Amino acid sequence: ELTEGMSLCVPDGAEPCEEGIVQPGQSFTDLLISNDVSYMAFRAANPTIRPGSLRAGDSYCLPPEDIREECCLRGESYTLTEGDTLETVAAERRVTPGRLLRFNPCLAPSDFVPGRSVCV
Repeated sequence: ELTEGMSLCVPDGAEPCEEGIVQPGQSFTDLLISNDVSYMAFRAANPTIRPGSLRAGDSYCLPPEDIREECCLRGESYTLTEGDTLETVAAERRVTPGRLLRFNPCLAPSDFVPGRSVCV
């Protein structure tokens, strides 16, 4: 919901979106997790932002609710069971949560729920 005085950014002719500011120490993965957006949706809304080049004070466009779908780029699939989360699956596979999100670019962190098939 828009309110008076809210800052907006419009990336490359797309719909207006809420603007966010990178906080000190925040990583690209932190932005995906704290805003619960998929890698693909965030990159589409912020085509000039690169995962390794964030600096405190940078602004970014928070994409609207994106369409979530299974989108395997490579690797094997794994169906999440009770107790599985983004963090636990990443730890079991010895990868970072950010890498697991990049393997599943159409999924947001909250999509890692029992019954969901993900790429590992």
